[in-house]
Amino acid sequence: MLRIVSDNSEVERLLHRLHQAVAEYGGWISPGLEVVCADGDFSIRSDMETEVTGTIIRMPEACLPSLKDFTLGIDDDEIVIISHADAVRTEHVTLIQLLIAIYNCTEKLVLHRRVSPWFTLARWPAILEHVVRGREKAAQVQKFRKYYENGRLDDLLLESFIATRKFPFRASGSQAIRPVLMPFVEFLNHHWSSPRFRVIGKEMNGFDGISVEHSRPIIGSDECFVCYGNSDTLDCYVIFNFSDLSVPFVRSIPLVVSLSGVGSMHIFSQNMQTHTGALPAAMEDIRFYIPEDLGVRDDAFAISHVIVPGKNAHTTLRRTLEYVIHRANPDILSATLRDGVITAEKSIIGKNIAYYRMLNRLVSSVGEDLASSDVLGALKDLCNFQMSKLHGYADLIGLDT
Repeated sequence: MLRIVSDNSEVERLLHRLHQAVAEYGGWISPGLEVVCADGDFSIRSDMETEVTGTIIRMPEACLPSLKDFTLGIDDDEIVIISHADAVRTEHVTLIQLLIAIYNCTEKLVLHRRVSPWFTLARWPAILEHVVRGREKAAQVQKFRKYYENGRLDDLLLESFIATRKFPFRASGSQAIRPVLMPFVEFLNHHWSSPRFRVIGKEMNGFDGISVEHSRPIIGSDECFVCYGNSDTLDCYVIFNFSDLSVPFVRSIPLVVSLSGVGSMHIFSQNMQTHTGALPAAMEDIRFYIPEDLGVRDDAFAISHVIVPGKNAHTTLRRTLEYVIHRANPDILSATLRDGVITAEKSIIGKNIAYYRMLNRLVSSVGEDLASSDVLGALKDLCNFQMSKLHGYADLIGLDT
């Protein structure tokens, strides 16, 4: 049976109620798991061997309350349900009430305010502005930036917190994507090397839902992890409020690269899912790196993102750039394509190094605040980690930075 351990008796009681409700509505959690809550932070641990694979959590659609059916608000640093749709499922009302009770009992909004860069960096506006610039093309960042600039801090607090927990779910046969909460699944912490949330469909299981595979990537730890998405260290910091200092790649900042004989390539730095469209067989091994085509107009084309790989896969960036430049310009001459790839590669690496170098300078410029601030210390660690990967790549291609 699922074990629940908490330093708060009320949280433990609510977790047991949540587990009972999930089981009643068709969800399943492996009896080999243990849910731990300590100081308001959650984790899930396993007594299974590290090598064991297979599903550990399965949540059908009945266990995935859609946030579109609820209007939420804040009252005295607690989340409240203002209203819900008339046709909302009874199961979803019960589950979201329990989840919100758990959030409030663990003071999640208070904790979120202490770690979200929108709030922790507010006393250093130049640093916050520079951090945001690194992901300014992301729709979520643009929305939160407007909240921040317009003083809508309660909206910013609530929605940026919910953003760390929601999942874009699409049921079989539907084109509509609904943001949902995931009971117990959301208690799994992130590790880039773990499997992602898996959307399961009726054709395989008789129901739509989400499942999670067993993954314990940290040697000597019994904690289970899941991959939140194709996020690099800066993505994790801006979206999820922590710096993952184990990710081997860097997502480029948004930038424009001018390519002779081709035009301009606009890189948007969006955190997209892995490309699912058709690819030439020779490109299948680098599918993870292939960006989405955001359109061609006149002498310019746009792509969703560029990922700078680790040094063990350094040829991947050139192959990716060759593919996307040719995709936008099918009649391009081979020599022009070759020159375009080299130009783009140097520009991407150089401009990303310049971005993190400037962020590092801004952090260092605050003087005595740096030594006493865990927030700034962590941000400096992020800069150094990203620059170490970028400098490593630059050394491989002989780029003087």
